[in-house]
Amino acid sequence: AIQNSVLKNDQLKSAELIAIFSKLIRQNLEFSNRKQISLDDEIDMLTNYLETQKFRFNNIFDFKINVDKDVDKEETQIPPMLLQPFIENSIEHGLKHKEKGGLIKVNISKIDNGINICIEDNGIGRDSAKVNNKNDDDKNKIHAIKIFRERLKNRQKKEMDNFAISDIVDNKNRVIGTKVEFNLID
Repeated sequence: AIQNSVLKNDQLKSAELIAIFSKLIRQNLEFSNRKQISLDDEIDMLTNYLETQKFRFNNIFDFKINVDKDVDKEETQIPPMLLQPFIENSIEHGLKHKEKGGLIKVNISKIDNGINICIEDNGIGRDSAKVNNKNDDDKNKIHAIKIFRERLKNRQKKEMDNFAISDIVDNKNRVIGTKVEFNLID
């Protein structure tokens, strides 16, 4: 993506993308050795990742990250790069097959004993992704879950609950996306 913008002589876009990508690399290096980071840092890193991917895929998708006002983003601690594998799956298996109009939504809300995280996309759905990816989708989904569980192992006395991956369907029972949802318990 950076190479492409340089070749197109789009200096402003190239500089912007290099700055975002550089920050993302610094964040990955800084956070990779930590057991916990603030939710605010995770959201910033996720935003940088999404911006680079959005550019890479020629703006075929947009994203929204919503954190309820009841969630203290600075005080809430989570394992670093916890959400990224699911975002990557949304892009690689759901949205990259769309020409435009893709959307990833991340909603984080307070629950009695922790936070609820919900990641939704309006991609092609899991069954269509399996066909398009010649059944690699199951391996990648399992890989994303494995990464997720490994990152959760580092949480002291904290557990994940109610983990689910499901299809989003419309009123005619047609698949219109995928949803990943789980709770992080304090």
